[in-house]
Parts: sequence; C-alpha cells; structure tokens
Amino acid sequence: MPKLLGLDVGSKRIGVSISDSSLKVALGLTVIHRTHKRSDISKLIEIIDENDAVGIVVGLPLNLKGERGFIAQQVEQFVEHCKAKIPKRFVYWDERFTTLQIEKQMLSDGIKKNKARNRTLDEQAAQLILQGYLDFKGGQNLNEWLEEHVVNFSD
Repeated sequence: MPKLLGLDVGSKRIGVSISDSSLKVALGLTVIHRTHKRSDISKLIEIIDENDAVGIVVGLPLNLKGERGFIAQQVEQFVEHCKAKIPKRFVYWDERFTTLQIEKQMLSDGIKKNKARNRTLDEQAAQLILQGYLDFKGGQNLNEWLEEHVVNFSD
C-alpha cells in the first residue's frame, strides 16, 4: 500500500520517517547523511521507490513569529531541487521545536550526545513531523490526500 514520507531536512543529515498504509502512524525509517544535493536526492528517490511513497511531508522550520527565516529558505530550496527530479506531492508542515522536544526527551532519558544520538534525533524529528501532520489530518485516506494536494506543494 502507498505511504507518505516525512522529512527533517538539515544541513548535515535528512531524517526520514514513513507512515503506515492507513495514514495514522508515523515510524522512523532512516537518515540520509548529506554529501551533495544530487546524491542526497538520489538516495531520497531510492527510499521513495523502496517504500512505495506517494507524497512527502517536509518539516519547515519557521521562526518564533511563524515566518520563514534563512533555514526555512534553505529547506524550501532543497525541496525545489527535489521537485525537479521527484514526481511526487510535497507539503510543508511547521516543525518549530520538533528537534528541541526530542533533544530534551533524550537528555531526560540519559542519552548523551554522540553520532548515534544525532542519527536517532534526526529520524525521530522526521517521525514527529509526519505524526503531527497525520494527526492533524485525522486519518484522512490516501485518495483524499492526493486530491487535496494536486499541486506539488502549498504555502
């Protein structure tokens, strides 16, 4: 069954999550270690193909006022490059405080900072982004989602 991917796009890594086929539950999937835009997009295409993903929910890091800052613009530029190579539907989801929430939880769980923690953090951030979107949509079925997102992404 087709699914949605969730992305937490960072400058060093891209956290990736995936929904279940009912579009109710998001699961952490993997992390793409960024090297070059072309390579990053190729890896993303592989993940999309392997998981039969029909759409991508991208975390957009808005500032405290809800406006797009420099980092959000970088994410949007990456998505624009993706859209040129990936014929899927993209939608942005406000990801303010997502990484901070997970970092606080990890610290309270006694997980110290290291590379493995960073990988987990990015994957969990993508999961939280996608889960927030799925919860907001309330288990909307895939056909409704596709009809709603006939354009590649909405502002």
